Amino acid sequence: MTLQKPTKEIVVVSISLFFTLALCLRFAFATSQRQAVGSDEQSGGSTKSEILQRITAASGVQTRIENGEGAPAVILSSGAKEISNMEYRGLVGKTTPSQNLVSFPEVKVQNTSGREIRAFALLLKNHQTNSMHFFKTIGIKLGPNEEYEVLAERWIRPESLPSAAQKGKKPYLSGILQDPAQRAAFWSSEKMWMIGNSSDLDVRVGFVEFADGSSWPAD
Repeated sequence: MTLQKPTKEIVVVSISLFFTLALCLRFAFATSQRQAVGSDEQSGGSTKSEILQRITAASGVQTRIENGEGAPAVILSSGAKEISNMEYRGLVGKTTPSQNLVSFPEVKVQNTSGREIRAFALLLKNHQTNSMHFFKTIGIKLGPNEEYEVLAERWIRPESLPSAAQKGKKPYLSGILQDPAQRAAFWSSEKMWMIGNSSDLDVRVGFVEFADGSSWPAD
């Protein structure tokens, strides 16, 4: 039997198929590379744990503070964390129309009344979204000149915290708040974040209740 040599047409078709396959493979590889790069860019090129580490290590950026004239309690400091939309996506898997997001603030309040305070409320306004948020303590005993720290998590998880002098006297803190790792998990909750920057937030004391039952502002 005599073997026939491949015709010119068969050789041409084979070469064409080879180059077509090579181009398809190259395109598929380039597409997968672009998708991988795009995914990294959307999350800032960082893992969720890396973003959480940066957030917990960062200091809060000062917000606006309004201390009303004659208020029996004043805000000494108020700072909130800021992240980019890419970092937000890396934390919660979502994006927002805003390029920047801000957390609820950590606020330090001091009793300047000379009387024991049993409760107080903070009002927080976000001027960018025109939204209002409210925080109220429960069952505290804040003596004259004592300070009270409202952690950022408290805005989304109502639980009172003691003054620095009271922390060893009563178990105000739950196990969650005593564990740094558990506290860090709060930052991956979308409830912790708002559209805007720290400069958009305005916090003030809106209500104070004294141990004798009277309150400010007076009814």
